[in-house]
Amino acid sequence: MTSDLIEEKAIEENINEQQSSTTMISTNSIRKTIKQIEELITFSTKNEYQFIQSCKNFFDYTPPIENLISSKGEKKEYSYHVSIKDSLKKILEKDEMIPLLINNIQDQNKIMQADSDLMFSFRHGIRGNKINKKSFLIQLYVDGIGVTNPIGPRKGLHNITMVYFLLEDIPDIFRS
Repeated sequence: MTSDLIEEKAIEENINEQQSSTTMISTNSIRKTIKQIEELITFSTKNEYQFIQSCKNFFDYTPPIENLISSKGEKKEYSYHVSIKDSLKKILEKDEMIPLLINNIQDQNKIMQADSDLMFSFRHGIRGNKINKKSFLIQLYVDGIGVTNPIGPRKGLHNITMVYFLLEDIPDIFRS
C-alpha cells in the first residue's frame, strides 16, 4: 500500500514536470507521502473501535471470539479464541501460499533423497509414509504464559494458556 502510494505520487510528479521516459520522485514528495501515511495511521487508531474496523477492512482481520467460562453467580471470566479452521482458510486462500507449500515439500524431498540421514518434518519419519501425500501438516502447540498487569485494580500475575499452530510445510524463512 505504501509503495503504491509513493509510485502514484511519483507518476503525478513526473506528469507535472513532463517527464515520461523515467519515473522519479523528489525526497520532499517522499517525506510528504510518509507524513500522509503517518496521519492516516494516527487517524485510524484514535480509538480501539476505529483501529479494529481498519484492520478488518484493510487486512482481513478476524477478531477473537469471546466465550463466557464462569458459572452463573460467579465472577465473570472469559476465554477467547480465533478459529484455526478460519485462520487456515485465510492463509491458504492467498494466491502464493499453495505453490509455496508444494514447492517447499518438493525441495525438502529432493534434499532428503540425496541424504537420507536428514529429516525435515514428520513426513520424512518412519510413520510419515502413512500420511496422505496430498496433505499439509499442522503442528499444534500449547504454552502457558504469565502476564503482569502493573496498573489498575487487578495488579499481579495472570496465567494464560495459549494454543497455536504452525504449518509444518511452510518454508523456514516464514517461521518465527
